[in-house]
Amino acid sequence: MFYNVPMPLDVAQLIPQLRQMSAQSTEMRQWRLQRATEMRRVFQPAFDVSVIDAAQAKIDRLQDVRWSAARFNAGERLNQFYEIGEEPKDYALISSDGSQIMPDRHKAVQYAAIQVASACIVYGQSGKTPDVERALKAAQHKHIRFLGEVELYDESTGDLISPGEISAERDLLEIEQLADQCQRFYSAGLRPIAVADGSLVPFSLLNEPFVRNNAPRATEQLERINRAFDRMRNCGAIVAGYIERPNSNTVARACALADIPAEVIDDDAQLRQHLRRLEQNMRGITDRTLLESILPANQRTALFQPSWLINAPAYLGRSGHTMVGCYLAIGPSAPLIARLEMPSWCAAPEQVGVLSRIMVRHTHMGGGYPLCLKAAHEEAVLAHSDEQAIDRIIQRNLIDQGIMARPSSKQEAKEKR
Repeated sequence: MFYNVPMPLDVAQLIPQLRQMSAQSTEMRQWRLQRATEMRRVFQPAFDVSVIDAAQAKIDRLQDVRWSAARFNAGERLNQFYEIGEEPKDYALISSDGSQIMPDRHKAVQYAAIQVASACIVYGQSGKTPDVERALKAAQHKHIRFLGEVELYDESTGDLISPGEISAERDLLEIEQLADQCQRFYSAGLRPIAVADGSLVPFSLLNEPFVRNNAPRATEQLERINRAFDRMRNCGAIVAGYIERPNSNTVARACALADIPAEVIDDDAQLRQHLRRLEQNMRGITDRTLLESILPANQRTALFQPSWLINAPAYLGRSGHTMVGCYLAIGPSAPLIARLEMPSWCAAPEQVGVLSRIMVRHTHMGGGYPLCLKAAHEEAVLAHSDEQAIDRIIQRNLIDQGIMARPSSKQEAKEKR
């Protein structure tokens, strides 16, 4: 009997394609730099930003066109940058993160597991009180959600739920964990400042087709988010999502509207045609591309409102939780551009300034990524050894029930590697 011996990748076969790709990438990069330079004129202090607002207003009247541009309607100017604030003396810095084990059809039994944990750091003299010490001890509890086969199958279709459904549940649990911790430290006499890894809004709710086509599930998720935000608002918390390498182009799309000639705006057909050309010229142009060379270190952009459907008055806005965002340049040199997203009720300049200062300091402490979020990740992560331990317990319990359930041969082979 003969077996094929696995051979390493023959990279030589890819050399022509890799060379072509490198040449194309270089050409594309040069084009992006040129296009970004043209668009940056919008950030000049003398630029009349009202032309962008006028163009957006005309686009909004086109029923069949949706231009996903940031709305600078929070009282700050697109072409003005803002200094960050000062760190308070006494507060509780709270961060949360989660990890999951996804169902695997090769295993003996289908299951999923989600673990959510927090990292809580108390600053100031208040950290010595018994109430705060009790809050810190209670905050060490990790929330674990286990989904067995009954919960993993959709009742209406009989199909296994998607990985996206499990990820959405993890996102929701992370925000609910933040709300729990905010209430805990507020009751102990501290001001809560809470940071999530990524957007505060679950990715599923940022998906417009999901919101439109799955109304019952979207409504359920929205209600859970609104309840968590209500609890944090009642605590006077400052809460935000931190996005390390943002790839959004919502601010870039706002800047692109400056290229629409005045004579085109009142002609619907020409306006549609011009927007199609602008769309083609957005390839690879992200907000980060625009801001990396012009946003000064330790300053932020103006606040803006993302153009998500879920951010509309009928959704988050109905409960007063409309989200706003800004970009933050974390210095001292070659600034790292991060994105902050927060509910409008904690987006006053003083609150955004406090949050920005804390994120700058923790990013320095974490070597480029906020230390508080690193700590939350370490607490929440489910390791491969955890998954193996769960598998062994399941198999032992099945044997006790008289069931010899084994993973697939493929899974067993993978486990032996």
